[in-house]
Amino acid sequence: MKAVSRYIGLLPLLGLLVALFIYPLLYGVLLSLTNEGGGFTFQNYLKFFGNPSYSETILVSLSLGLTVAFLSTALGIIIAIAMTSFKVKVKGFVERLILLPMTMGTLMGIQGTIGVLGDTGWFNRFLRDLGLREEPIQFLYTNLAVIILLSIGATSFAYLMLSGILKGMDPNIKVAALSLGANPWRVFWTITFPLIIPGIITVFIFNFVGAFGVYTTALVLGNPAKPTMAILAYDLAFKMNDWNMSCAVSMVMVLVETAILMILFYIIKRSRFA
Repeated sequence: MKAVSRYIGLLPLLGLLVALFIYPLLYGVLLSLTNEGGGFTFQNYLKFFGNPSYSETILVSLSLGLTVAFLSTALGIIIAIAMTSFKVKVKGFVERLILLPMTMGTLMGIQGTIGVLGDTGWFNRFLRDLGLREEPIQFLYTNLAVIILLSIGATSFAYLMLSGILKGMDPNIKVAALSLGANPWRVFWTITFPLIIPGIITVFIFNFVGAFGVYTTALVLGNPAKPTMAILAYDLAFKMNDWNMSCAVSMVMVLVETAILMILFYIIKRSRFA
């Protein structure tokens, strides 16, 4: 009886999990495997992979997700190490600037990107005033603009996570290694890097998942001829009223993300840093 009462407090959490995650997922699977008449079919998946304009969205979303994850994680590592290794008088101010993108909403970030990288934005005006270019560089309505904006916010998150890990490390470990003759580069690769590997992987996963499923930023700033999977799923559901096909796209998104995460976890398990 005591064992049962111990888990009663988990029932509300379990109910939320079922209502907000498990039920929508199972219902989405059901819709993706049925036609408009309710009959069982694989036609939605065959249509997705048989239509190049649909299946190419996998590559678009993957390229965005992996590029943003790699770029933001690398920048986060560099900035975190620099901020924790060197004493800067205005360190607090610089740290606030680094974390500022996390406080801005998606629409504010989009508006700022348009103001900076648009055809009449200050970056193109700056190049034109210097005489370096007459025609503006096309940033907007390309995946490059999406990558830039997503990477800025993701780098802030990466810095927040990794700087906390670095600050929590015992400085005596590195001091001991240096006293034994190891140079700073060797100390980083043999001591610091292995210790922050779990944090790096966590940051990479979060940033990949966020960028892979991007909708609003890609819709406003991205290439309309190359939509992401999230945009395709939305258009199928709300513009074409094809919920069955939309759910099939969503299930493919889940499968692709799961496959990437499984590969990543396998690499971690097999690596010497695990």
